[in-house]
Amino acid sequence: MNALRPDRGATTLIVATGILLGMCIFLAAKIVNPPPIDPLDVEFWDLLGTQAAVLELESLEGMGQVSNAPFAGQPYLLIFADPECRACEAIYPHLLRASQVQGVNVLFIASGDRKAMQDKIEEHSFSFPVAFDSLLTANAPFEVNAFPTVVWVDAEGNIAKAATGDQGSTIVIHLAGGA
Repeated sequence: MNALRPDRGATTLIVATGILLGMCIFLAAKIVNPPPIDPLDVEFWDLLGTQAAVLELESLEGMGQVSNAPFAGQPYLLIFADPECRACEAIYPHLLRASQVQGVNVLFIASGDRKAMQDKIEEHSFSFPVAFDSLLTANAPFEVNAFPTVVWVDAEGNIAKAATGDQGSTIVIHLAGGA
């Protein structure tokens, strides 16, 4: 008596069809129901997760250098601002609270009129390091195209969040303060 052997070709076809069908259902679910995208991440999408550039800039007072290198191993905020920027004024109270009350490390990068920025720093009693970037050399590696721009760098030195404008920048400052 001959025993019936299963057809290996048919079994392989059924398994392959099942896998293919499962993959199609998975992809269709992702297309119909994509994971949420944080609106903050859209503008700086290509920067997120990349290593932050090390900056060496002149201090606002013009005496010595200021760098983000001392923050290695710690999270910190980079703040790009100009003394003529009205939206920058809106983030200063949040920045002051994050740095003084919550202990967030900050490197403030000023451009524009040096004297006007020195007056702003004094007016708001900022005690964190302030660099002056007259040639806007720090803007390119962080894709800064407007003020204010806030970049949050995590403890590993990677860019975790970034935003431009007063509302987005305030959100990033608050996120950094809660970390």
